[in-house]
This record gives sequence, structure tokens and C-alpha cells, in this order.
Amino acid sequence: MTYTEVPSKSGSPTFATPHFVGANTPRIGEYVPVQVRCRTTGDPVADRNPWYYLVVSGAAAGRYAPADNFYNDGSSSGPPNNVFVDTNVPQC
Repeated sequence: MTYTEVPSKSGSPTFATPHFVGANTPRIGEYVPVQVRCRTTGDPVADRNPWYYLVVSGAAAGRYAPADNFYNDGSSSGPPNNVFVDTNVPQC
């Protein structure tokens, strides 16, 4: 099963692992919905959020994206919220 997540106005970098190993490309564009399979923790980003999604669609398939770049609450537009991760997405 997969879940749709939408990044906010900044889009999202992606990484080979949730531990920042390697380049942070390809980037997911702003407001571009992607399918994710699960969530996991890794190196915290600037706001100390350690959650990442395993992306399974588009150019970023098979890569990890920081969950705080996504709306995480079902929204697909508007100002970003402060929900760090969608808990409906199962842990990896």
C-alpha cells in the first residue's frame, strides 16, 4: 500500500538514505504529489525533525525525503503546517 504526500512551496530534496549519504537529488518539485511506502527516522534536519518518507514514485523512487517538507495532514496547498510526519504512513 502507498500513501500520497504533497511537499509544500519549497519542494523537497531526496537522499539515498535517511542519513544524508550522497547527493540530495533528484528534488521533488513544489506541490508535486508523490507516493510513499513508509516512514523512518534518520539524521534530523534543521528543525530537529528526524522523520523521512521512502518515496516510491517519480524520479525520486527508492529515495528518502525529509517529512517536514510535506504537508503531512492531507493538505495540498496553502501555508506549511507544523505537523512533522503523517502518522497514517506505517513505519518501515
